[in-house]
This record gives sequence, C-alpha cells and structure tokens, in this order.
Amino acid sequence: MSISYRAGLRAAACTLLSATLLSACGGGGGSTPAQPAQPAQAAATELTLTSSGASTTAGGAAVTLNAGLNGAGSVNWTLAAGSPGALSATSGASVSYTPPASFTGVTAVTISATSGNLSKSIVLQLAPSAPGLSLLAGTVTPGNANIDGRGTAARFSSIRALATDGSGAIYTSDTTQAGRAVIRKISADGAVSTLNADLSALPITASINALTPLADGSLYFSDVQQSHLSSSVYKATTSFRKLDASGKLSTLGVVDDGSMISWQLIAAPDGTLYVRDSTAVYLLGADGSRRLLAGASAALTTADVDGTGADARFYGIRQFRVAPNGNLYVLDYFGLRQVSPAGVVTTLLTQAADSTAAFDLSLDQQGNPLLLSTAKAGKTNTISKFSNGTLSTLYTVGAADSADGQYLNLLLGMADGAVITTDGVSLRRTGTDGKTVVLAGVRSDTYDSMADGQGAQARLVNPGLLAADRDGNIYAVENAGAVATPIMIRKITPAGAVSTYATSNLPGYISGMVMTPANTLVVSIRSGSDFGGGLYQVGQGGGFTLIAGGVFYGAPLQQLDGQGSAAVFGRPTLAGVDKDGNLYVSDQSQTYSDTYTIRKVTPLGAVTTVASLPAGLNAAADGNVYQVNAAGTGAPGNAIIRVAPDGTRTVLAGVETGSSFTNLPGPLPALLYQVRGVAPLGGKVFAVAAGHGIYTLVLP
Repeated sequence: MSISYRAGLRAAACTLLSATLLSACGGGGGSTPAQPAQPAQAAATELTLTSSGASTTAGGAAVTLNAGLNGAGSVNWTLAAGSPGALSATSGASVSYTPPASFTGVTAVTISATSGNLSKSIVLQLAPSAPGLSLLAGTVTPGNANIDGRGTAARFSSIRALATDGSGAIYTSDTTQAGRAVIRKISADGAVSTLNADLSALPITASINALTPLADGSLYFSDVQQSHLSSSVYKATTSFRKLDASGKLSTLGVVDDGSMISWQLIAAPDGTLYVRDSTAVYLLGADGSRRLLAGASAALTTADVDGTGADARFYGIRQFRVAPNGNLYVLDYFGLRQVSPAGVVTTLLTQAADSTAAFDLSLDQQGNPLLLSTAKAGKTNTISKFSNGTLSTLYTVGAADSADGQYLNLLLGMADGAVITTDGVSLRRTGTDGKTVVLAGVRSDTYDSMADGQGAQARLVNPGLLAADRDGNIYAVENAGAVATPIMIRKITPAGAVSTYATSNLPGYISGMVMTPANTLVVSIRSGSDFGGGLYQVGQGGGFTLIAGGVFYGAPLQQLDGQGSAAVFGRPTLAGVDKDGNLYVSDQSQTYSDTYTIRKVTPLGAVTTVASLPAGLNAAADGNVYQVNAAGTGAPGNAIIRVAPDGTRTVLAGVETGSSFTNLPGPLPALLYQVRGVAPLGGKVFAVAAGHGIYTLVLP
C-alpha cells in the first residue's frame, strides 16, 4: 500500500511541475510539442547460441535452443540436410529440436541460426534410444577374447590358420581365454560361430596351425604343443587330426622327436594328405606313416636346390598348398617352389630375403599362387599373383603412411576372386575392385601412434581422464596416467571428429582433469618421479596458464597453502570441482604413502587445506556419481558404476568382477576393457574412454 501511495505523490508533483514550465514558456493553452524521434537500434554484430543440452536420444526429450543478438535483427533456424529429427519453428529467438522416434547408431545433428550476415551452428549428439555402448571415435581394442557374432560384433583372440571350403565359408583356428584351441566358421556375410566339436583330446596348450575343409564335410588340421624339457630346452609335439562331418575327432599321426620343429598338415581335394616340416614334404599314410616326397632332413645342409625327391633341398619352408591339378606350391625362404606329384621340385620365383620377401602363400580359384608380403619400412601389405611365369601385384592393403596401416600375417584366396587377410584378431576382405572391408572381428592397431581424423579413422593412444564442455565436446588426455612428452589433450566433437586440442612440455604428466562451471578446462600436473606440481587452465592451442602451485622438485618439501604460485603441492591429483568453481585436490606427500591431504583451490587460485571432500562432489545432474570401478586405484577398470548419494553401487556397463579382456559395443551390459574415464554428456548419455577409443554410453 505505501508503495502505491508514494507513487501517487510523485505523479502529482510531476503534473504540477509540467504545468508551471508550460506557463513560463507561454504555453498552456496550445498543443503538446512534438517529441524528438528515437534513434533506430543498430543492427546486431554478434550472434550467440545456447542449448538446454548437448545430447539427446531417439524418442527422448526435446532440446531447447536460444539465440541472442546484441542489436536489432531477426533469427532464422535451419536443420542441416541429413540430420534426423525436426525443429519446432524456422524463426524466432527460441526453437525446440525434437529427436526422431527411433534411430540406430550415434550421429551428429547440426542446427544453424542466421541473422543477416551472421551465422552460427550448434551440434547435438543423437544417440539411440536403446541402452548400449557405441564407438564414437578411435578404435575398439580387440583384447584377448573369442566371441561369436556378426561382423564387428565378433571377437577373435589369436587367428593362426585360414581355410575355405569353396562355398564362401571361412574356417579359422583360435584360442579361448582359457587357452584352449577352437575352430570357428565365418559365413560369407561375416557371421562368426564356434564349431560345436569335441576338441578335448587336444592338449590344453595346443594351437592349431593348419586347416583343410573338404567337400564331404570333413576337416583336417594339425596342432602343435610346445613344452619345456629344461629351463633352456624346448620341444614341439605335432599331431595330425581329422574331424568328420559328425564331429568325431580322430588322430592320424603324431611327431614327437624332441625337437622344436613344428609340422603342418594339408589335404588335397581327393583326400591325399601331405605334411611338411621346415625342409621336406611328405605323404601321410592312413596308418600315420610318412613317405618322403621331396627335400631332406634339417640335419643335412639346408639350401635351395631343385631336384627330385631326396635330391631336392629346401632352405626353410614357410607355407605350402596343394592345387586342384595335384601340384604342390611351397613358399621357401628364398622363393616360390613347385613340387609335382612325382616329387620333382622346380624353382618358380626367387626372392631376396629383404623387405619384400613373401611370408604367406595361398591359391586363387584357378590354382595360381598368391603371395602376401609386407614392407619392413612400413605397413604396406602387397598381395601378388604368380601366373605364366610372371609375378604381378593384385592389391596393396594398408599404406605405410595411413592410419589403418598394419602388418597382416595370413592370406586366403576365395572362389569369387576376393582375398581374405588377417592381422590375428580380424578378417579383412579385399574384393576384385580392390576395396578392403572388415569382414569380422575388429582391427588390431599400432598402439604407439596417434592421428586426428573422423570417427574410426582417428587414432587415440590410451585416452582417459575425460571431461565434457557445455557444447558436448569431449576432452581426453592422451596416454593417460603415463609420463610422456609432450603432454597432450585431444578433443572429440559430438560428431566424432578428433583433433589435438593442446600440448605442453611441462614436466610430469596430467593426473586429473575437470571442466568448471565457467566452461574452462583445468588439469592437475604432477611430477613423474619426483615431487611437486600444479593446477593449470588449458586453452585451445596449447595455452597452459598456472592457477596454483607449479613448483617441481626432487625431494619432498613441506606442503604450503597460499595464493597461486606461492602454494606448494606434493603429488597433486584433481579430485573434482563444485558448483561454485572451487577445485579440490587429493595431495600426496610421499611417493608410496597412503596418506592424502585435501586442498581446496578457489577460482582465483587461493589454496587452503580442508578436512575432506565436500559431499556430492562430481555428481551428475541426477545427483548420482558415475565413475570407473577402479577409480582411485591408478589402474584402468572394466566397468562403469553409479554411486547413489546413500553409497549404493550399481554396475551399469561392463563387468565389475573378473576380466573381460575386450571392448564389445552393443546392448548393455556390453564388455569394457582398460576403462580410463567417464563423463556425463546430458540426460542418459555418457562418454567413456576405454582401450584406444571413445564410446557413447546410453543408460536405461
């Protein structure tokens, strides 16, 4: 009431004053003079965009986007071509993005706002509605597991042999996590299954080194078991086996001569069996006896000498195959040799033992030899064909300077003219058009190289300590937990584009990283082997600005509170940031001490020692804390867990007990291996760093 009263008095006084002024100017009886025109508002020179979230899921909640102008102007909105979903309007200061009802995979949705000549875009990450784990960038760590499935959902542990039955199916040898040998079948469309055959007769440490499936459904193979005779003496025992169409296993022969020589068995289409060691080829009889076809014992002089039967010499046989016409082709250390059914050995191709020497052999559909070689200088894998006395290059798989370059170790020619190669954990198919695709499993990468790029074409090395900004960009420390020069931080956009965000030659390594409420990236850096460290704000391009600490020294010193660089840390690790932007550090005074002090650092760099971490530190918007199951131990974990305010723990992805040895994207719980970080992206969507990849995790 008093407010209305005072307002009325002010209005009356203003009316009286106006009348007095008009009378003094000779007015009072005329019209009110015209008011001066107000100047037009200047056109906007800046456009800003904000959103209510950086990610959403198919069928999930809408995301609100707001545009701000620092002057006059109208705003128009567009959804990029190919982006799923819809906008609530095409103009206005605010619009809503509604995701599609269903969607598979992870994609980026680009929404642009324009005003005059001003334009800005915001990128949202759209994840599938179904809970699961999806690769966003980098590569899936193969690990050590064999898992049936289709295409990249399958896993191989250690492929040691390749064969085809001519119908398009492929057979491989593999080993289980327990070390037992198994045989697996891959259909033409990449579906991987493990043969339900009783291989219990094989020694638990045996590995299958050759496979030959025949048209009648039988499968011949050889397996090798290496054992210790003494601390420095080993021997290899090779068994030749037959697995008939019903799954019955029989042993055809055993070589146990106390040497380290391993043998191989192959079968001709007519059922003729051949075995070989490193210097001779034999026929295998039904009773397990061996009859020399060509070559001689390794105890004799090794050489590359053409001849018939025992007069021929092999230097060191790497592989052999039998053609439909009965000829054998032998890849010797120094070249390609042919062995006729009568045992006549002829050298077809001589190669120097250098970087281009072939090391695996297969046959094409016409029975022509195919050779696989890899340059030592890089990772260029060349597949060549020998026909009519000429060696010609068919395909080059993996260039030396490309991110997907790697060493391949086995080759298989298919009836349709394609070739299959493997790096031990994946199968790659190169068609007659020269294009190579992953048929099954996941590719094995060189883990000591990094490369910027898009999605699976990028390479990350042990990423971890994740943080995410308000636009959904993810930041990962390269070689997390390891002392490496330079220190490196990678940036991954919601669309999966990977770039190098910042590098520094500061001593030590990044021990922790957070994104503050002010949307600034902060890291803790501590000495690798000595003591000291500091907190730094990180800007794009490599700007590391000291916030507090920064002293590195060789012996423990007294930890000191203080302002900025006057403070001294022992071995600091960022533990989190609160809603006011205060940073919390877990500080260690001795290298192997279990005693930690908690240091609080204000946004202005004032360091004080406090009793404990505040309750709810690092909690997501829902009040829960999401972390790696090994958080605080210094070792990677294999599960993502949710910790409720009352301390209740729930495993969300991966397996908390035991080890998975692999990352397996797909429906939850999925499998996780070498997990080094998790960061909320909004709602039910999280970023996970595991192995050599960044994943999107969608929770139920």
